[in-house]
Amino acid sequence: MRNSLFVLALAAVSGGAFAQDAPKTLTLTEALRLAKEKNGTIRAAIADIEAARAREKQSFASFFPNITPSFSYTNGVSEQNSSQFGKVISRNDRGQTEVDGNIRLLDGGQRNLSYRAAQRQTLASQDVLKQTLRETLFTVLQQYYETLRAQELQKVADAQVLRTDKILDQTVAQIDVGATARKDRLQARADALNARVSAISARSRTSTNASSLKATLGLSAADPLAPLEPVDPNAALSEPTDLTAALTEGLGKRPDIASRRKNIESQRLSLKRQELEAGATFSLDGNASYIVTPDKAFTRNLTFSISYPLFDGGLRREQVREQRAQITSSEATLAQFEQSARAQIESAFIETVQNQRRLEAAKLALEAAQLNYAAAVGSKDAGASTLIDVLTAQVSLVTAESNYVEAIYDELIAELRLKLATGRELPGE
Repeated sequence: MRNSLFVLALAAVSGGAFAQDAPKTLTLTEALRLAKEKNGTIRAAIADIEAARAREKQSFASFFPNITPSFSYTNGVSEQNSSQFGKVISRNDRGQTEVDGNIRLLDGGQRNLSYRAAQRQTLASQDVLKQTLRETLFTVLQQYYETLRAQELQKVADAQVLRTDKILDQTVAQIDVGATARKDRLQARADALNARVSAISARSRTSTNASSLKATLGLSAADPLAPLEPVDPNAALSEPTDLTAALTEGLGKRPDIASRRKNIESQRLSLKRQELEAGATFSLDGNASYIVTPDKAFTRNLTFSISYPLFDGGLRREQVREQRAQITSSEATLAQFEQSARAQIESAFIETVQNQRRLEAAKLALEAAQLNYAAAVGSKDAGASTLIDVLTAQVSLVTAESNYVEAIYDELIAELRLKLATGRELPGE
């Protein structure tokens, strides 16, 4: 009774936040939906895309005519004193309706280059959003699994409390009937107390991971976190087999690399425009004006102009040099970023392979530890082994249980990290 009350008390203290106002299970799919809906980082990236699209439309607007209707009304009075005519008063009461229109019919290609550069910027912003979404989804997935890991380790710790308390009770009973030495109680009691400390630490870890998950999902501190849907530890895990293919796939598909490449393309188009503007430029513009009231009038003009910046203090030449230097810098940064991406892919690949093998070994170790512990307990009940034998088997069992839990979630997270590194689709994407 004493042992059960202790475990129930721990559950009430640290698990109450999960029980209150949380009637349904929070699935992984629902967690990903909440993140896409409420996470501020994703919402900011979406706003950046809207801004990029607006800049693209601004550039495209230069190909269309500007038509501006206007109306003006003037009501004025002027007085003038003349020695010949005396005081002269004149009034002006006039309204005018006018429509003006102008369009650039031809230029040296500046508008086209500006528009194409803005298009590349929009595409780059979309890739940035995709990468932001992927990184946020990975964070949600990782924190979801970390919270589940903590909960599973908490169960291991709680089970250890029950086992150590049971051994302590059995040891005390054996001491009372003289079946074992009194000193054995000291070891059994120390193990029971240590198990309780581990259980408290495990529950603290669960609470901390749950708080991090709530923050990423965009939930407030007052919002309860529903119980998480457990994962199937026997789910099929795919071990990657080709590092070269993973590297090629990652460099070709990763949105963060694609966005940098599109930014460089945009910079090159901007450079071409600046090179045009540094030399002779021409344009053909049409303009028309139609006065509707009070008197009708119509004028139109077709203007061709050509100009050359004979002297500007080197301004345009230096602008071209600056843009070229920026492109060189961006290309060097991209090359280094691709090197870092290769390292990330290789590291994630190796980690996934190793964790897959580790999970297989941990499962076998757990099965062996369970059999060993059952044999040790049965042997002690039959009087064929000592308390130390049981405690040793118990330590091995706890270690195996913990290692198995750690291996499951390390492998799940490693596979997600490999997908993130190689540009493969993540859950929720």
